Amino acid sequence: MSEKGKKAKIIVGGRQRIQEFIDKEKNAKVRDRLRAILWSNNRVSNEEISRRLNKNKSTIAKWINNWNKFEYKGLIDKPVPGRPSILSKEEEIEIIDQVKSQPEENYQGRITCKMLCAKIEEKYGKKLTPEALRHYLKKHKLSWKKAGMYDCRRNDEHRQRFLWKLEEIKKKSQEKRVNMVYG
Repeated sequence: MSEKGKKAKIIVGGRQRIQEFIDKEKNAKVRDRLRAILWSNNRVSNEEISRRLNKNKSTIAKWINNWNKFEYKGLIDKPVPGRPSILSKEEEIEIIDQVKSQPEENYQGRITCKMLCAKIEEKYGKKLTPEALRHYLKKHKLSWKKAGMYDCRRNDEHRQRFLWKLEEIKKKSQEKRVNMVYG
């Protein structure tokens, strides 16, 4: 039979097993591929399958060939290669734990990405950019925002000192020793 008209082979368990694969599959692309295989087993032409799924006929033929060679594993996307990670898994976990265990009083409750990058370079000898560090933090579901101005209201002791100094300035302004402008 020609390459165009090739049908998907029927596996042990038949169409019911393919339908179980479709029901359990979370990836929409793989579900479409499984539907194409199921329809091919039901004697639907590749042209009709391509029309139903809005795909090219050659794509459908490729899915059927992969099914015939490797069955279910042939329909799953291969991992996309990328740049290897700068940090090992152990180093990454150690850094994430370090960030999570930061005391609230440290750096007024904040540590910057630059500070953390410097610590990583010092400890592991690996240069990491703040953007790469934010990527690691995001991957571990940690929110990371740029440090803002220190707010004295966050710490009760600091707040009391601030209010005390403010009262002193108000008294001096009332005694005409300091000009105070509210803005």
